[in-house]
Amino acid sequence: MKQLGFDIDITTDEDSQSYEGEVLINNKSITVFDFNLQKISFYQDSGAVFYAFVQASPSSLKKIIENHGLDKFLFAGKIEENDVFTFLTSKPELGNPYGIENQAIIIKTTNQDGVSMIGCSKFDY
Repeated sequence: MKQLGFDIDITTDEDSQSYEGEVLINNKSITVFDFNLQKISFYQDSGAVFYAFVQASPSSLKKIIENHGLDKFLFAGKIEENDVFTFLTSKPELGNPYGIENQAIIIKTTNQDGVSMIGCSKFDY
């Protein structure tokens, strides 16, 4: 990825076997769902998250999810404070409030005007 012009910053913790990082996008022509991609962030410990930061509103991203038929299980609550929309990838159950797969597509706000995050989360609980 570095040879393609991306700046990558990864931090690892050998003791906890976790890592987190960012991929900074230097090429403004890279898009996700036709929205300009600014960066990618990721984190993994016993769970994992992956987010694309794009120049789009949360409602625009929600329409993309709906148009792709991925909105079967819209989660009513917020998992984190800046969550706007959470779509579980499997049906929630009594013992598995995030579904049997413990995965979700999440749309979040950021502190940047006009920039939202869309990504996937694999919960460890």
